[in-house]
Amino acid sequence: MARPMCAVDPAAKPALRRLVGFLRELKTRTQLTYQQMAARTAGTARHCGRSTLTEVVSGARLPRWEAVHAYAWACGDPSPRVRQARVDRAYALWRAAAREAAPAAGPAERRKIRTTGQLGQHLHRLWKQSGISLRLLETATAQAGLRVPRSTIQLIMHGRVLPTDGQLLVLLTALESTPEQNARLRAARDRIADARRGDRQQPPVSAAAYLCLDGHPAVESRQEQLRTDERIKRRTGRLREDEDYDDWRSDRTYGGARDVWDLSDEEIEEMERQSAQAAARAGDDAGQMRAALLDIAARAAPQDS
Repeated sequence: MARPMCAVDPAAKPALRRLVGFLRELKTRTQLTYQQMAARTAGTARHCGRSTLTEVVSGARLPRWEAVHAYAWACGDPSPRVRQARVDRAYALWRAAAREAAPAAGPAERRKIRTTGQLGQHLHRLWKQSGISLRLLETATAQAGLRVPRSTIQLIMHGRVLPTDGQLLVLLTALESTPEQNARLRAARDRIADARRGDRQQPPVSAAAYLCLDGHPAVESRQEQLRTDERIKRRTGRLREDEDYDDWRSDRTYGGARDVWDLSDEEIEEMERQSAQAAARAGDDAGQMRAALLDIAARAAPQDS
């Protein structure tokens, strides 16, 4: 028999409380334990461990959609129509909670975006607010019409790569941003691209060229290092079986850093300049990937006849 659930976090906002209440009611009706729910998801694309399912209904923070999906999918009648109705209801409540949790734009966020770092930081915030994993975001971009690999998404969010207009559009579509956000970020991307072309005084990269780094030797080498690191962390218990490695890395990359939106444009540009110089001196993987991108962009650019 299922144990009584702990009280919802008193700091939980109304929309999050409604989501948690709906999910808790499902569990109360079915009398399933978290272990039984986890077992139902085992071997499926929705696999979630017991601890993750427990956190979903704590109310301490907005859970990721994948975890909410797994909870609603596992908890109740398994017939496809009934199960889908539960999942749809959970998604509607989760989206409302995500909108409620999104911070209002402050003066720093409303100022003009001038650098790839600022654009990447804004996209990173939209992604964190969306509650989806990078793996699911990659899938969503494919469904929106243009697959953007996770490796490329990470480079974009870290401000190392300026996305094409097509990449930016499918990312914004996948993240369900507002029309106002879409217009603002696409205009910012165009400004940055125009400024770069003016600085270099060279022909633009063809709009048809899709800058995808997958398959380049430097990127393949880095991805193999990351796969090895993931295996080690899972074996040693630092990464749960149902925890996404890319999200784990992203959280720690941004976790201790000063918020880019708190910096001036000049500070951001200086940080990017110093970072590029350090990468070039050290010859590290980031420098190799940047060199790979420039090489691909140069080959994609139209040649003078």
